[in-house]
Amino acid sequence: MSNTRYKVLFIEDDRADQVAFERLVKSEALTYDYTIVDSVSRARQNLDSGSFDIIIVDYFLGDGTAFDVFDFAGKTPVILITGAGSEELAAKAMKAGAYDYLIKDQKSNYLKILPEVITNAVKNRELEEKLDRHRENLEKQIKLRSEELVAEKELLSATLTSMCDGVIATDTEKRIVLFNRAAENFTGWKLEEVENKLADEVFTIIDEKSREVIDIRSEERRVGKECRSRWSPYH
Repeated sequence: MSNTRYKVLFIEDDRADQVAFERLVKSEALTYDYTIVDSVSRARQNLDSGSFDIIIVDYFLGDGTAFDVFDFAGKTPVILITGAGSEELAAKAMKAGAYDYLIKDQKSNYLKILPEVITNAVKNRELEEKLDRHRENLEKQIKLRSEELVAEKELLSATLTSMCDGVIATDTEKRIVLFNRAAENFTGWKLEEVENKLADEVFTIIDEKSREVIDIRSEERRVGKECRSRWSPYH
C-alpha cells in the first residue's frame, strides 16, 4: 500500500458503517487522515473549511442524499456507496459526477476494494490537474506567441509602407498576402483589389533582359527601380 497520505471525508449516518471504515483504516494501516460526518450539512461545513483528496458518501443521509454533496464537492473525486443499488442509480450517480459507485453488502466486502478505488480516484484527479496545468501553460505560450506575431507583423507593415521599393508576397497557393504602397504605385493596383487573389490572375512579371515570364513562387519579391521589371496587369 502507498505511503502517500490522503485526506478523506467519509460521509455516513450509519454508526456501524462508520466503525467498519475505521477498522479498515487501522487493520490495513492505511495512511488516511480521515474525517467522519453523518450529514450533508456537516459535510458542507468541512469542505468549506478545508480541502480533501477524496469524498466517500452514502446515498441516503439524514438531511439529504449524496446528490446534494455532488453540488458542492467541486473537483474533489466522490465515491458513492449505498445498499440500495440499481443500474439506474449508478448511471445517475456517474452522470452527476461520481468517480465510482460501490454497493454495500452484509459482509462489508465492498470495503476490501475501497482502498484501491480511493487510490485510483486520487491518481486520476492528480493526472487531470497535471493536464490542466499543461493546457494552461500551452495557452499562455500560444497567447504570448500570438502577441509577438502581431508585433512583428505591425513592425513589418510599418517597414514595408516606408520602403520605396515594391514588395509583393504570396502564400503557398500563390495568393497575394502582402502588397505594399510602392507596389500599388508601380502596378496601379490597390491592396484591396488584389489581396487573396492568385498572382497569375492579376499580373505577370517579365524580366527586361531575358523577356521571360518570372514564375511567382511562395516568397517575397522586391520590385524597384533597380530591377526594372515590367508589370502587365490583366484586364
